[in-house]
Amino acid sequence: MYARLGNNNNALGLFQGLPKKDALAWSGLIIECATTGRSWLAFSLFRDMVYLGIKVDQSVISFILKVCSSLTSLGSGKQVHAFCVKSGYESEEVVVTSLLDMYSKCGEIEDVLALFNYVEERTLCVGLGYLWGVDKMKSRRSN
Repeated sequence: MYARLGNNNNALGLFQGLPKKDALAWSGLIIECATTGRSWLAFSLFRDMVYLGIKVDQSVISFILKVCSSLTSLGSGKQVHAFCVKSGYESEEVVVTSLLDMYSKCGEIEDVLALFNYVEERTLCVGLGYLWGVDKMKSRRSN
């Protein structure tokens, strides 16, 4: 609730006071930090979550990749991509489209092409993500 109102400090305080921090509590705080402009805090919490061995779901990965996109942090995005491969999420539609978005916003056309060629199931969302990314990079290069 505090995070939705933009009061991440109170939300973080409540989170830290929880006796048992489950995946839902971690995910909620990470997503709220990501959507309220506290990108580095969201990424830091994500790293802590992974380090502690708490199950990360596709929605958190999608938000963290959006964080990497907004920060144009290619190194962080590649770390998350490696985590996706290790965790078996690399073929999930929401993850693939988020990866395509992150690589295109970071200007990595080769990674966009490689990822698109790697994906076995090219859904409409994946195809649109690919086309949007390539178009975005072309328009950036022509300016």
